[in-house]
Amino acid sequence: MNRFIFLFLLICVASLLSAQPYVYWCEAGREKNSIMRADINNPTDVTVFLPNTTANFLAVNSTHLFWTWTDVNKAGGYIGRVKLDGTELEPMFISGCSNPGGIAVNATQIFWMDYVEKSTNTIPRSWKEIRQAIQVTSDAPIGYFRISRAAIDGTNVEYDFITNEYLELFGPVAVNSTYLFYSGYIKSRSTSVQQTTQNNTLQSLDPNQKTDNARDPFIYRYQLAEPHNVDTFDTDGVPIESLAATETLLFGAFHQISVIFWGKIDNEEFGGTIEECNTPSGLAVNSTHVFWTNLGQDPQLPYGISIGRASIAGDTVSEIEPEFIADCIEPYSPACTSGSQQNKDPFNCGAVGLEFVFVFFGLALLRKLLR
Repeated sequence: MNRFIFLFLLICVASLLSAQPYVYWCEAGREKNSIMRADINNPTDVTVFLPNTTANFLAVNSTHLFWTWTDVNKAGGYIGRVKLDGTELEPMFISGCSNPGGIAVNATQIFWMDYVEKSTNTIPRSWKEIRQAIQVTSDAPIGYFRISRAAIDGTNVEYDFITNEYLELFGPVAVNSTYLFYSGYIKSRSTSVQQTTQNNTLQSLDPNQKTDNARDPFIYRYQLAEPHNVDTFDTDGVPIESLAATETLLFGAFHQISVIFWGKIDNEEFGGTIEECNTPSGLAVNSTHVFWTNLGQDPQLPYGISIGRASIAGDTVSEIEPEFIADCIEPYSPACTSGSQQNKDPFNCGAVGLEFVFVFFGLALLRKLLR
Protein backbone atom coordinates (compact mmCIF):
# COMPACT_ATOMS: atom_id res chain seq x y z
CA MET A 1 0.00 0.00 0.00
CA ASN A 2 2.83 2.37 0.90
CA ARG A 3 4.29 1.94 -2.58
CA PHE A 4 0.96 2.98 -4.13
CA ILE A 5 0.95 6.10 -1.94
CA PHE A 6 4.52 6.79 -3.00
CA LEU A 7 3.53 6.50 -6.67
CA PHE A 8 0.54 8.82 -6.13
CA LEU A 9 2.73 11.48 -4.51
CA LEU A 10 5.25 11.15 -7.31
CA ILE A 11 2.49 11.83 -9.86
CA CYS A 12 1.38 14.87 -7.83
CA VAL A 13 4.91 16.28 -7.87
CA ALA A 14 5.21 15.72 -11.62
CA SER A 15 1.88 17.47 -12.17
CA LEU A 16 2.97 20.48 -10.14
CA LEU A 17 6.30 20.72 -11.90
CA SER A 18 4.55 20.69 -15.29
CA ALA A 19 2.25 23.57 -14.26
CA GLN A 20 4.46 26.27 -15.74
CA PRO A 21 3.48 29.90 -15.28
CA TYR A 22 2.95 31.74 -18.57
CA VAL A 23 2.31 35.23 -19.86
CA TYR A 24 0.32 35.55 -23.08
CA TRP A 25 0.03 38.50 -25.46
CA CYS A 26 -1.24 39.47 -28.91
CA GLU A 27 1.13 40.31 -31.75
CA ALA A 28 0.33 41.91 -35.06
CA GLY A 29 3.74 41.49 -36.69
CA ARG A 30 4.70 37.83 -36.32
CA GLU A 31 3.36 35.19 -38.74
CA LYS A 32 0.41 37.41 -39.63
CA ASN A 33 -1.48 37.81 -36.33
CA SER A 34 -0.75 35.47 -33.45
CA ILE A 35 -1.21 34.94 -29.74
CA MET A 36 2.19 34.46 -28.15
CA ARG A 37 3.25 32.76 -24.93
CA ALA A 38 6.35 32.86 -22.74
CA ASP A 39 7.37 30.94 -19.64
CA ILE A 40 7.49 33.42 -16.76
CA ASN A 41 10.28 31.39 -15.13
CA ASN A 42 12.23 31.41 -18.42
CA PRO A 43 11.31 34.61 -20.32
CA THR A 44 13.52 33.69 -23.29
CA ASP A 45 11.24 30.71 -23.97
CA VAL A 46 8.81 32.48 -26.34
CA THR A 47 6.51 30.43 -28.56
CA VAL A 48 3.56 31.00 -30.90
CA PHE A 49 0.60 29.70 -28.90
CA LEU A 50 -2.15 30.34 -31.49
CA PRO A 51 -0.90 31.23 -35.00
CA ASN A 52 -2.99 33.21 -37.49
CA THR A 53 -5.30 34.44 -34.73
CA THR A 54 -6.45 38.05 -34.74
CA ALA A 55 -7.35 39.14 -31.22
CA ASN A 56 -8.37 42.52 -29.84
CA PHE A 57 -7.86 41.79 -26.13
CA LEU A 58 -7.02 38.74 -23.98
CA ALA A 59 -8.09 37.36 -20.62
CA VAL A 60 -7.19 34.13 -18.84
CA ASN A 61 -8.26 32.00 -15.90
CA SER A 62 -6.90 28.73 -14.51
CA THR A 63 -8.22 26.61 -17.41
CA HIS A 64 -8.79 28.74 -20.53
CA LEU A 65 -7.52 31.67 -22.55
CA PHE A 66 -10.26 34.01 -23.86
CA TRP A 67 -10.04 36.69 -26.54
CA THR A 68 -12.25 39.16 -28.38
CA TRP A 69 -12.16 39.50 -32.15
CA THR A 70 -14.14 41.00 -35.01
CA ASP A 71 -14.68 39.32 -38.35
CA VAL A 72 -14.40 42.29 -40.70
CA ASN A 73 -15.60 40.16 -43.62
CA LYS A 74 -18.86 39.29 -41.88
CA ALA A 75 -21.21 41.32 -39.70
CA GLY A 76 -20.22 40.21 -36.24
CA GLY A 77 -17.78 39.88 -33.39
CA TYR A 78 -16.96 36.97 -31.13
CA ILE A 79 -15.41 35.75 -27.91
CA GLY A 80 -12.93 32.94 -28.53
CA ARG A 81 -11.76 30.35 -26.04
CA VAL A 82 -9.08 27.65 -25.91
CA LYS A 83 -7.73 25.43 -23.16
CA LEU A 84 -4.32 26.39 -21.80
CA ASP A 85 -2.84 23.21 -23.23
CA GLY A 86 -3.89 24.40 -26.71
CA THR A 87 -6.75 21.93 -27.16
CA GLU A 88 -10.50 22.47 -27.69
CA LEU A 89 -10.14 25.64 -29.75
CA GLU A 90 -13.47 27.53 -29.93
CA PRO A 91 -13.05 30.77 -31.94
CA MET A 92 -16.82 31.43 -31.77
CA PHE A 93 -17.32 30.46 -28.15
CA ILE A 94 -19.73 33.42 -27.74
CA SER A 95 -21.32 34.99 -30.82
CA GLY A 96 -23.72 37.90 -31.25
CA CYS A 97 -21.18 40.62 -30.42
CA SER A 98 -20.63 43.66 -32.61
CA ASN A 99 -17.11 45.10 -32.14
CA PRO A 100 -15.90 43.57 -28.85
CA GLY A 101 -12.93 45.18 -27.14
CA GLY A 102 -11.53 44.70 -23.66
CA ILE A 103 -12.31 41.44 -21.85
CA ALA A 104 -11.89 40.32 -18.24
CA VAL A 105 -12.82 37.22 -16.28
CA ASN A 106 -13.22 36.29 -12.64
CA ALA A 107 -14.13 32.94 -11.11
CA THR A 108 -17.71 32.91 -12.39
CA GLN A 109 -18.20 35.48 -15.17
CA ILE A 110 -16.83 36.98 -18.39
CA PHE A 111 -17.12 40.73 -19.05
CA TRP A 112 -16.31 42.56 -22.28
CA MET A 113 -16.73 45.98 -23.83
CA ASP A 114 -18.61 46.18 -27.13
CA TYR A 115 -19.25 48.95 -29.63
CA VAL A 116 -22.47 48.77 -31.63
CA GLU A 117 -22.68 50.87 -34.79
CA LYS A 118 -26.14 52.24 -35.49
CA SER A 119 -25.96 51.74 -39.25
CA THR A 120 -26.80 48.15 -40.17
CA ASN A 121 -24.96 48.57 -43.47
CA THR A 122 -21.64 49.38 -41.85
CA ILE A 123 -18.98 46.68 -42.04
CA PRO A 124 -17.56 46.11 -38.54
CA ARG A 125 -14.28 47.94 -38.09
CA SER A 126 -11.23 46.65 -36.32
CA TRP A 127 -11.07 47.73 -32.70
CA LYS A 128 -7.90 49.68 -33.45
CA GLU A 129 -9.82 51.86 -35.92
CA ILE A 130 -12.64 52.46 -33.44
CA ARG A 131 -10.19 53.29 -30.67
CA GLN A 132 -8.44 55.85 -32.86
CA ALA A 133 -11.75 57.41 -33.93
CA ILE A 134 -13.15 57.94 -30.44
CA GLN A 135 -10.15 60.07 -29.47
CA VAL A 136 -11.14 62.65 -32.11
CA THR A 137 -14.43 64.34 -31.31
CA SER A 138 -15.16 65.28 -34.92
CA ASP A 139 -14.61 61.69 -36.08
CA ALA A 140 -16.37 59.87 -33.26
CA PRO A 141 -18.18 56.74 -34.52
CA ILE A 142 -21.95 56.79 -34.72
CA GLY A 143 -23.25 54.16 -32.34
CA TYR A 144 -23.13 53.28 -28.68
CA PHE A 145 -20.89 51.47 -26.24
CA ARG A 146 -21.95 48.76 -23.86
CA ILE A 147 -20.56 46.31 -21.33
CA SER A 148 -21.65 42.71 -21.92
CA ARG A 149 -21.31 39.72 -19.63
CA ALA A 150 -21.84 35.95 -19.58
CA ALA A 151 -21.34 33.04 -17.24
CA ILE A 152 -17.83 31.58 -17.38
CA ASP A 153 -19.16 28.62 -19.41
CA GLY A 154 -20.57 30.96 -22.08
CA THR A 155 -24.22 30.74 -21.03
CA ASN A 156 -26.58 33.46 -19.76
CA VAL A 157 -25.23 36.15 -22.10
CA GLU A 158 -26.37 39.72 -21.34
CA TYR A 159 -25.26 41.85 -24.27
CA ASP A 160 -26.60 45.10 -22.81
CA PHE A 161 -25.47 44.51 -19.25
CA ILE A 162 -24.42 48.17 -18.87
CA THR A 163 -25.29 50.84 -21.44
CA ASN A 164 -25.19 54.62 -21.45
CA GLU A 165 -25.53 56.98 -24.40
CA TYR A 166 -22.99 59.36 -22.86
CA LEU A 167 -20.11 56.87 -22.76
CA GLU A 168 -17.18 56.69 -25.16
CA LEU A 169 -15.17 53.75 -23.87
CA PHE A 170 -11.52 53.07 -24.60
CA GLY A 171 -11.97 49.33 -24.61
CA PRO A 172 -10.26 47.83 -21.54
CA VAL A 173 -12.13 46.33 -18.63
CA ALA A 174 -10.81 44.79 -15.41
CA VAL A 175 -12.51 42.73 -12.74
CA ASN A 176 -11.85 41.16 -9.37
CA SER A 177 -14.23 39.39 -7.00
CA THR A 178 -15.83 42.67 -5.89
CA TYR A 179 -15.71 45.27 -8.68
CA LEU A 180 -15.84 45.69 -12.44
CA PHE A 181 -13.73 48.57 -13.81
CA TYR A 182 -13.96 50.25 -17.22
CA SER A 183 -12.59 53.50 -18.62
CA GLY A 184 -13.21 56.10 -21.31
CA TYR A 185 -14.72 59.54 -21.78
CA ILE A 186 -17.97 61.14 -20.72
CA LYS A 187 -19.38 62.80 -23.85
CA SER A 188 -20.22 66.46 -24.15
CA ARG A 189 -23.29 67.38 -22.18
CA SER A 190 -24.96 70.27 -20.34
CA THR A 191 -26.57 68.27 -17.55
CA SER A 192 -25.39 65.71 -15.04
CA VAL A 193 -24.93 62.19 -16.35
CA GLN A 194 -26.75 59.16 -15.05
CA GLN A 195 -25.66 55.52 -15.17
CA THR A 196 -28.24 52.83 -15.89
CA THR A 197 -27.59 49.26 -14.80
CA GLN A 198 -29.48 46.14 -15.75
CA ASN A 199 -31.58 46.62 -12.61
CA ASN A 200 -32.53 50.13 -13.77
CA THR A 201 -30.62 51.60 -10.83
CA LEU A 202 -29.56 55.17 -11.55
CA GLN A 203 -26.27 56.41 -10.14
CA SER A 204 -25.12 60.00 -10.66
CA LEU A 205 -21.66 60.10 -12.21
CA ASP A 206 -21.00 63.80 -12.13
CA PRO A 207 -23.23 66.24 -10.25
CA ASN A 208 -21.51 69.24 -11.81
CA GLN A 209 -22.88 70.74 -14.98
CA LYS A 210 -20.49 70.63 -17.93
CA THR A 211 -20.09 72.72 -21.05
CA ASP A 212 -20.90 71.33 -24.46
CA ASN A 213 -17.19 70.79 -25.14
CA ALA A 214 -16.52 68.73 -22.03
CA ARG A 215 -15.02 65.26 -22.58
CA ASP A 216 -13.86 64.06 -19.18
CA PRO A 217 -11.76 60.91 -18.85
CA PHE A 218 -12.91 58.56 -16.13
CA ILE A 219 -12.77 55.09 -14.62
CA TYR A 220 -15.99 53.54 -13.42
CA ARG A 221 -16.03 51.18 -10.44
CA TYR A 222 -19.11 48.96 -10.58
CA GLN A 223 -19.98 46.87 -7.51
CA LEU A 224 -20.80 43.32 -8.63
CA ALA A 225 -22.94 42.49 -5.61
CA GLU A 226 -26.19 44.26 -4.81
CA PRO A 227 -27.00 47.12 -4.56
CA HIS A 228 -24.62 47.43 -7.58
CA ASN A 229 -23.32 50.87 -6.63
CA VAL A 230 -21.40 52.73 -9.34
CA ASP A 231 -18.78 55.36 -8.58
CA THR A 232 -15.67 56.77 -10.21
CA PHE A 233 -11.96 56.22 -9.65
CA ASP A 234 -10.08 59.51 -9.92
CA THR A 235 -7.60 59.64 -12.84
CA ASP A 236 -6.61 63.30 -12.30
CA GLY A 237 -7.71 64.11 -15.84
CA VAL A 238 -5.58 61.42 -17.53
CA PRO A 239 -7.42 59.16 -20.02
CA ILE A 240 -6.70 55.54 -19.09
CA GLU A 241 -6.48 53.12 -22.02
CA SER A 242 -5.36 49.96 -20.20
CA LEU A 243 -6.66 48.49 -16.92
CA ALA A 244 -5.80 45.62 -14.58
CA ALA A 245 -6.90 44.89 -11.03
CA THR A 246 -6.00 42.68 -8.10
CA GLU A 247 -8.20 42.41 -5.02
CA THR A 248 -6.60 45.55 -3.53
CA LEU A 249 -4.81 47.45 -6.33
CA LEU A 250 -5.87 49.04 -9.61
CA PHE A 251 -3.41 49.69 -12.45
CA GLY A 252 -4.00 51.95 -15.43
CA ALA A 253 -1.90 53.21 -18.35
CA PHE A 254 -2.10 55.81 -21.10
CA HIS A 255 0.44 54.91 -23.77
CA GLN A 256 0.90 58.44 -25.15
CA ILE A 257 2.61 59.65 -21.98
CA SER A 258 4.39 56.34 -21.19
CA VAL A 259 3.29 56.06 -17.58
CA ILE A 260 1.57 53.28 -15.65
CA PHE A 261 -0.48 54.47 -12.69
CA TRP A 262 -1.41 52.36 -9.69
CA GLY A 263 -3.25 52.87 -6.43
CA LYS A 264 -5.30 51.22 -3.72
CA ILE A 265 -8.83 50.46 -4.84
CA ASP A 266 -10.29 51.64 -1.53
CA ASN A 267 -8.55 55.02 -1.90
CA GLU A 268 -10.39 55.64 -5.19
CA GLU A 269 -7.37 57.32 -6.76
CA PHE A 270 -3.93 56.55 -8.14
CA GLY A 271 -1.05 57.12 -5.75
CA GLY A 272 1.97 55.65 -7.53
CA THR A 273 3.53 55.41 -10.99
CA ILE A 274 5.77 53.13 -13.03
CA GLU A 275 7.74 55.25 -15.45
CA GLU A 276 10.13 52.57 -16.72
CA CYS A 277 8.02 51.86 -19.81
CA ASN A 278 7.69 53.00 -23.42
CA THR A 279 4.19 53.55 -24.84
CA PRO A 280 2.55 50.73 -22.83
CA SER A 281 -0.33 49.21 -24.80
CA GLY A 282 -1.72 46.72 -22.30
CA LEU A 283 -1.63 45.50 -18.69
CA ALA A 284 -1.98 42.17 -16.90
CA VAL A 285 -1.74 41.66 -13.17
CA ASN A 286 -1.88 39.00 -10.47
CA SER A 287 -1.08 38.74 -6.79
CA THR A 288 2.71 38.82 -7.38
CA HIS A 289 3.44 40.84 -10.54
CA VAL A 290 2.10 43.39 -12.97
CA PHE A 291 3.01 42.99 -16.66
CA TRP A 292 2.81 45.53 -19.47
CA THR A 293 3.52 45.56 -23.21
CA ASN A 294 5.94 48.21 -24.52
CA LEU A 295 5.39 49.35 -28.11
CA GLY A 296 8.67 51.29 -27.98
CA GLN A 297 7.33 54.18 -30.03
CA ASP A 298 9.02 57.00 -28.08
CA PRO A 299 12.64 57.34 -29.35
CA GLN A 300 13.50 59.50 -26.33
CA LEU A 301 13.01 56.56 -23.95
CA PRO A 302 15.58 53.78 -23.52
CA TYR A 303 13.14 50.87 -23.40
CA GLY A 304 12.41 49.08 -26.65
CA ILE A 305 9.65 46.77 -27.87
CA SER A 306 9.20 44.31 -25.04
CA ILE A 307 7.11 43.14 -22.11
CA GLY A 308 7.97 44.64 -18.74
CA ARG A 309 7.01 43.58 -15.26
CA ALA A 310 7.21 44.70 -11.64
CA SER A 311 6.73 42.87 -8.35
CA ILE A 312 3.71 43.43 -6.12
CA ALA A 313 4.20 43.01 -2.38
CA GLY A 314 1.15 43.93 -0.38
CA ASP A 315 0.21 47.44 -1.46
CA THR A 316 3.60 48.38 -2.93
CA VAL A 317 5.21 47.93 -6.33
CA SER A 318 8.96 47.34 -6.72
CA GLU A 319 11.66 45.38 -8.60
CA ILE A 320 10.82 46.88 -11.98
CA GLU A 321 12.09 44.96 -15.03
CA PRO A 322 11.30 47.21 -18.05
CA GLU A 323 12.32 44.62 -20.67
CA PHE A 324 11.48 41.34 -18.95
CA ILE A 325 10.63 39.67 -22.30
CA ALA A 326 12.52 41.11 -25.26
CA ASP A 327 11.51 38.69 -28.02
CA CYS A 328 8.50 40.70 -29.22
CA ILE A 329 7.56 42.44 -32.47
CA GLU A 330 4.34 44.41 -31.87
CA PRO A 331 2.94 43.25 -28.51
CA TYR A 332 -0.33 44.32 -26.93
CA SER A 333 -3.00 43.08 -24.50
CA PRO A 334 -1.10 40.70 -22.19
CA ALA A 335 -2.67 38.11 -19.88
CA CYS A 336 -1.03 35.76 -17.41
CA THR A 337 -1.68 32.53 -15.57
CA SER A 338 0.15 29.76 -13.76
CA GLY A 339 -1.07 27.23 -16.32
CA SER A 340 -2.13 24.97 -13.45
CA GLN A 341 -5.47 23.23 -13.89
CA GLN A 342 -5.67 23.03 -10.10
CA ASN A 343 -5.22 26.73 -9.53
CA LYS A 344 -8.58 28.24 -8.66
CA ASP A 345 -7.28 31.81 -8.37
CA PRO A 346 -7.77 33.49 -11.78
CA PHE A 347 -5.49 36.37 -10.79
CA ASN A 348 -2.53 34.21 -9.73
CA CYS A 349 0.25 33.72 -12.26
CA GLY A 350 2.92 33.08 -9.67
CA ALA A 351 5.01 29.96 -9.33
CA VAL A 352 3.83 26.60 -8.05
CA GLY A 353 3.65 27.60 -4.38
CA LEU A 354 3.36 25.87 -1.04
CA GLU A 355 1.61 22.80 -2.45
CA PHE A 356 4.90 21.70 -3.97
CA VAL A 357 6.75 22.20 -0.68
CA PHE A 358 4.27 20.06 1.27
CA VAL A 359 4.25 17.29 -1.32
CA PHE A 360 8.04 17.32 -1.59
CA PHE A 361 8.64 16.92 2.15
CA GLY A 362 5.84 14.37 2.42
CA LEU A 363 7.48 12.38 -0.37
CA ALA A 364 10.88 12.53 1.33
CA LEU A 365 9.39 11.37 4.64
CA LEU A 366 7.58 8.46 3.00
CA ARG A 367 10.76 7.34 1.22
CA LYS A 368 12.55 7.29 4.57
CA LEU A 369 9.78 5.19 6.13
CA LEU A 370 9.90 2.68 3.27
CA ARG A 371 13.61 1.97 3.75
